[in-house]
Amino acid sequence: MSDYAKAQVFRMSELPSSCPAKHIDTEAFVLIPKETGAKSYTLFCTEVHPGGEAEPDTHPGREHCYFILSGAGDAEVEGKKFRLNVGDCLWIPPGAVHGVKPVGGQTLRFAVVVSPAPWADPLPEGGEYAPAKAFRMTELPSACPAKHIDTDAFTVIPKETGAKSYTLFCTEVRPGGEAEMDTHPGREHCYFVLSGTGDAQVDGEKFRLDPGDCLWIPPGAEHGMKPVGGQTLRFAVVLSPPPWTEV
Repeated sequence: MSDYAKAQVFRMSELPSSCPAKHIDTEAFVLIPKETGAKSYTLFCTEVHPGGEAEPDTHPGREHCYFILSGAGDAEVEGKKFRLNVGDCLWIPPGAVHGVKPVGGQTLRFAVVVSPAPWADPLPEGGEYAPAKAFRMTELPSACPAKHIDTDAFTVIPKETGAKSYTLFCTEVRPGGEAEMDTHPGREHCYFVLSGTGDAQVDGEKFRLDPGDCLWIPPGAEHGMKPVGGQTLRFAVVLSPPPWTEV
């Protein structure tokens, strides 16, 4: 029997928030919690208010990133500084000392992936990783993935990072388009809606998704989604392990 929970929607509007350790004036929402059975990643949405900060910290054995959803931030990883704006994704290799704080007087809101999840065993030491780097959607090419119609997908954590435990995409499905039914055996998965509204289906169960909703998709489940309401559906997608890692 699988140790994974079936597909489920976690809605930020219904979730509690907490201020994590080594954070100041911060609210973090766990969008992929332990109850899903996820082992190879978790996903948070974090909001750091003006004057707050994600203080320098490190996660040995865990791949990590910040994907900026609103506001702007100054980040630092192992002494290297980055100005992050909406659509930028900061790759953080395992064990790197990192932190970020908002600039410009606005709350900094960003998606955070930690992989493997904090409740799972860390990755073995000795992996080859690229140093921290910001991948900016304004500079990235897009592609229409297989089994998608009228879609632009941006790989914001690409293979060149050395990531072995996850990848992150930002996907935009235009009106009339669709992420057709598909399955990813052996890979944990989710859709986190950033804008627009979508109708999703997982193993025959239907879900209406709005901004702030995160759909957990267990390995091997047949899933798909399409926009409704005449607007482009924009969502972050985690696939763990990534397609270039064997399962």
